[in-house]
Amino acid sequence: MVLAPWSVSASRALDDRVITTTTVQTVRANTFGDHYQLCFGRCDPTSTIWFTPVRYAREVSRATGVGEVEMFGQMSAYARRDVTPESYARDVFRNTSAYLFKPGGFAIHLQPPNAGKDFGYWAIAGTTTVMFFLAMLLVLGMLLTIFRTSFENRWTAIVLKLGIGALLTQPFVHIAGARYWTTIAPLMSMACVLLIGELLSRRKGQVEPLADVPEGGAVLPTATVATWLDRVQWVLLMGFVAVVAVLAVLAI
Repeated sequence: MVLAPWSVSASRALDDRVITTTTVQTVRANTFGDHYQLCFGRCDPTSTIWFTPVRYAREVSRATGVGEVEMFGQMSAYARRDVTPESYARDVFRNTSAYLFKPGGFAIHLQPPNAGKDFGYWAIAGTTTVMFFLAMLLVLGMLLTIFRTSFENRWTAIVLKLGIGALLTQPFVHIAGARYWTTIAPLMSMACVLLIGELLSRRKGQVEPLADVPEGGAVLPTATVATWLDRVQWVLLMGFVAVVAVLAVLAI
């Protein structure tokens, strides 16, 4: 709903269907293809790999009459013509490494120009790295845990797993970097709290009974719903493991 006004106006202006941004195709080419071939060869080096292809597509579109968005697609297909499942999997792992394993990488941008890596940089990068990896271990445990101590924990776990999974799709579609994981930080913190609470409840034996409501009640039996929520959690867990396994097999 938020993007709808932009989508409608951009689609009318470009006489094509634009759902999010016009540069999705060129981003895919820069991420998984050969960005040196994005302009059917080398692009003008006077700008970045993000903006130069846009200007190029606009000029070619004017000269040929082919729509600008369609031209983006043709340019992207040309730059990605040598992409294979194996190369794609390796690029995803490379993106994931940049996304998750260099959490303090943004710290250099908080320094004055040409200041280098001084004490302030190492303090920020070091603190961020320690906190992030501790949180990431807990999040991994949360993704691989089936929550059963309460009805609320089941629902919350499913919502958090879906949210975290959605944000972790970025390495599959776009060049990733340290500045992007900050968007997942709120969900990571909630996942850590949920996992710790679940483990403490299990240790204390505080498992909420999930008895069925009387027959003929107006709502679904609580135990039946809980069973289905457990199944959903198992599906999410197996899906997470399967994606990692398939990528690993392709990348090796």
